[in-house]
This record gives sequence, structure tokens and C-alpha cells, in this order.
Amino acid sequence: MRAIAKFAMRGRSQALMLSIGGISLPGLSWFGAAVVSLVALRRGWREGLMLVLWAALPAAGWLIIVAEPAPLMLLLGAVVLAYVLRLTASWSHVLGITVVLGLPTSWLFELTSAGVIDQVVTFFIEVSEQSGNQPLNLDDRLVLERLLVGLFTAGQLSVMLAAVILARWWQSVLYNPGGFGEEFRGLRLHAGLTLGLILLIVLCYASGNPYLSSWILVLVVPFLVSSIALVHWTVMSKKLGGNWLLVFYLLMLFFMQFILPILVIIAVTDSWVDLRKRIGVNE
Repeated sequence: MRAIAKFAMRGRSQALMLSIGGISLPGLSWFGAAVVSLVALRRGWREGLMLVLWAALPAAGWLIIVAEPAPLMLLLGAVVLAYVLRLTASWSHVLGITVVLGLPTSWLFELTSAGVIDQVVTFFIEVSEQSGNQPLNLDDRLVLERLLVGLFTAGQLSVMLAAVILARWWQSVLYNPGGFGEEFRGLRLHAGLTLGLILLIVLCYASGNPYLSSWILVLVVPFLVSSIALVHWTVMSKKLGGNWLLVFYLLMLFFMQFILPILVIIAVTDSWVDLRKRIGVNE
């Protein structure tokens, strides 16, 4: 991976080759977005904008030809987050902007993928009815549609963040060895952002409106990232070894629905009381 980052930073043509290639190939949009984000982080908006304009061509092709919005959303979203990180050097700001990016991401997905959403929901309803469950009404169908949109939006935002994290790690490997690890392990949400997210989650849940309820999945993304950073800090601080991180990610993979509320609570607590500081004092 270091060789890839080094090749991308040799010049504009090398970065163009990697970014356009990544965006053009199925399943590698995250890679192309990460390359553009690396250039934006290191060289600023002028060089980053040049790459975005060229890389947006194959991304627009995906959107126009096969109605696939993901490459374009990943590219633009990741670059915006990279610029925010470059200007503020704050992952808390990045996570706050990530939630805002959920608005255009959700809108573009609904605009271009209405047919796909309908097919997936219809398939789920048919499977449910064949299993002997009661037929779903129109309200249930709307809930499923909004849940699917919320899942897609949260997933896309997570991939955007992953692309920027990869770009930041590349930047650290090339120009500041070890800097990214220290920066990521220190990630902690600002108390004001945490309060705002909690109020929005409560509002969406209490409303009973499927359109608002689907946003809960988007609003918990910053908490998820913050808690992951705290876990990495704990493993590093306690010298527990990489096996503990492997177990943690396996638990997330197979038991996300159970572990997610715990991670949210941990992230909220850390935001308000600084668990790293308290753990250090206790030690």
C-alpha cells in the first residue's frame, strides 16, 4: 500500500491513472476516491480539483449508463471530507460534515435507484409471505423502503470515511510515520456535536415518521467511528495485541445489531467525560 501511495504522489499523471482506474472498475470506487483524497490532503484544493474533474467522468458514466450513483457519491463525498480534514485537522468536524453529506447521498440514491428499491422490497415481502407471515400493508412497505434507503446512505457514508482514513494513513506513511495512528486513536467527538446528534436521534425516533426514522442509521455513524477509535486506543494503551482488535471486528461483523447500542453509549460517554483521561488517571 505504501508503494501505491508513493506512486500516486509522483505526479499528476500517476495520480490520474490510479484514480480514474479505480473509479472505472467495479467495486474499486473507494480506491479511486482514496487516491484523490490523498492528493487533496497533501497538495490542496487546486490539485485535488483537477483530479476530481477527470475522475468524475467515469463516475458520471456509471450514473448515466447503468444508474449506479455510488462511484460519483463516493468520489465527491470523500474529497469534501478530505478538504475539511485538511482545513480543520479535526476528525470530529469531519464526522459532523459526514452526517450533512447524508442528505445529497440519500436524495441521489432515491432519484436513481427507485426501481432497485422497489424490487428489493417486493422480494422481501414475497419471501415473508411465503414463510407464513401476515401480508404487509402499504405502511409496512414504506417502512421497508425507508429502512433500505437509510442502510444504503449509512453504508455509503461509511465507505467515504474509510476512503479518507486510508488517504490519511497513506499521507502519514509517506510524510509523518506513526502520525495517523496517534491521530486516529485520539479521535473524540465534540460535546456539542454529540448533544446535537442525540437530540436528532430522539426526534427521529419519537416522530414515528418512516422518513425521519431511517435517518437514525445515518446519525449513529459518527458514534460508531468514535467508539472504534477508543477501542484502538485501549488496545494500544493496554498493550493487548492485535488479536483483540480482530475479535472486536469479528463481533461487529456478526453481532452488529447487538453491539451497536453499546458502542454508541461508549462514544457518548467518551465525548462528555473523556474516558482516555479517566483511564489514565486511574492507572
